[in-house]
Amino acid sequence: MPTAIQPHSHRKYILAIIIVGLIGLIVGGLVASTFLIGPDVTDLTGTVSLGNLYANQYHGTPNQILFNSAVTGNLSSGVLPDKSYQVYLPILSIGDYAVTIQWTNVTAGAVSFYSCTPNPSIFSSSSQNATQNFSC
Repeated sequence: MPTAIQPHSHRKYILAIIIVGLIGLIVGGLVASTFLIGPDVTDLTGTVSLGNLYANQYHGTPNQILFNSAVTGNLSSGVLPDKSYQVYLPILSIGDYAVTIQWTNVTAGAVSFYSCTPNPSIFSSSSQNATQNFSC
């Protein structure tokens, strides 16, 4: 008497392959994250100030410093009350950062926004701990 042919299922093999693949992805992600090298960034610190022309004419204090580059777009940093700032910028191997200082002037309830191109007007560094002072 012939035996009945039982259907052959690949379900358990497919399930085993999926489980092994997921475990491999998890372990691979953990290993890769421990060996990642951080990006090259500059920890830029310094001071920003407005000279007599701007301070006397507009009675403003700087409140923002903008770093612009074609690679990164606009990056900004707040200027602290003591006129210091700190910002993390990617170290550019191609190009420099153009710098702009902005401040707000409030007189008799009217709010005005001003900006200037400081001296120096360009920031470029290959050092990760750069210090730069900007003044208008």
